[in-house]
Amino acid sequence: VIDGGRVPLPQGLVRTTEPFINGANCIVDWTNPNVSALDMAQYHNAQYSRAIDIVGNNTCIWLDNPDKRLPAIIYTAQGLNQYKRAATIKGITIRSNGIGLLAAYTKRLTIETVDFIGCENGLILNNANFTTGQSLFFENCKRAEFDIRSHNSQFYNTTLALCEKGFEVRSNHIGIDGYYANLCGIGLHIASANNVIKRCYLESKNSPNPQLIIGENKDGLKVNGNSFEALTI
Repeated sequence: VIDGGRVPLPQGLVRTTEPFINGANCIVDWTNPNVSALDMAQYHNAQYSRAIDIVGNNTCIWLDNPDKRLPAIIYTAQGLNQYKRAATIKGITIRSNGIGLLAAYTKRLTIETVDFIGCENGLILNNANFTTGQSLFFENCKRAEFDIRSHNSQFYNTTLALCEKGFEVRSNHIGIDGYYANLCGIGLHIASANNVIKRCYLESKNSPNPQLIIGENKDGLKVNGNSFEALTI
């Protein structure tokens, strides 16, 4: 568990068998991203933890654990009350059988030049408002990204390859600018309202699935107000 400052990672492969916890592991059931129940004791402690930067140097973090419920990196709640500083995760590759990065109950996190390889879920945002993702790459993930209640997050220049599913957007006012899903089962799933998607390219040669899904078979789900500019399927 790290509290504050900057963590420069060494070059090469960093093998771990347990998650790299920043702040606290406070979500009771993160394998179901629709659940937002909290371990309140851990959450209150994490609110007063100082935000940290995780900076790689051609670094690959490998979570060597078969448990698909485990994230390689957990980033939760840091700096929300006392320090008010946003943090950056930059320049790393994450390999995991489970979740690559779980960001929960935090604000203004920047994730830049991060690759997610072979994950059950590459990136999960749960109540992580105003997250910024730049130059992210997802390969051979069952689902590249899932967000819920992480409103006003923005993604720029995202590339996906050979994923069963690309982004699954369940937050409002998500901005996606520059999104290329190549040879994915489902390229993009929008299941929320008032999102803006620009320069979106979805390409798959043999998938029997739709490349773009808006909505789902669920009563009361609102998907009004979504905007697409320069969409190619």
